[in-house]
Amino acid sequence: MPSEIEKETVRNELKSMAVETVVADIGDPSALKAAMNGIEKVFFVTPVVPQMVELSSSIIQAAKDTGVNHLVKLSGADADLEAVTLTKWHRAVEKEIERSGIAHTFLRPNSFMQNIVNFNSQTIKNHGTFYAPMGDQELPWLMRGISRK
Repeated sequence: MPSEIEKETVRNELKSMAVETVVADIGDPSALKAAMNGIEKVFFVTPVVPQMVELSSSIIQAAKDTGVNHLVKLSGADADLEAVTLTKWHRAVEKEIERSGIAHTFLRPNSFMQNIVNFNSQTIKNHGTFYAPMGDQELPWLMRGISRK
C-alpha cells in the first residue's frame, strides 16, 4: 500500500500535468456517479477482495450512466486464461467492460517493479541480482507511480 507521502507525491505530480483527480467510495454507486460526472476517462484499480467483481460493476455502471468515454482497468497477467480465482475475477470484469460498449484498455502486468525490491532485497544486496523461474521470457512489469506519454 502506498504511504500518505507517496499518495501526496502522485497527486502533486498529476496536478502539475493539469490532471484533475477525484476520489469516491467504490462501494457507493451515487458517490461514483457524482465523481464521474463530466469525466471523459477513468483509470480504476479495485482491491483484491471477494467483492471485486461487484465493486467493478458499480464503476462500470457509473461510467455508462455518466457518459465516460474510456475505461482503463488494472487487470492481471493471463486474465484471459481464467486459470485461478483472481484471473477469473479480472476476466469477468473485462468481459463486462467489453459488453458495456465503452472504449477500454486493460493493463495486465505480471507484477510491479516494487515487488522486486520488496521480495528480493536480501538477494540483491548479497548477490547484486535476483532470481526468478522465468528463463528468457519477457514479462510485463509495471512501475507504481506516474507515467508520462
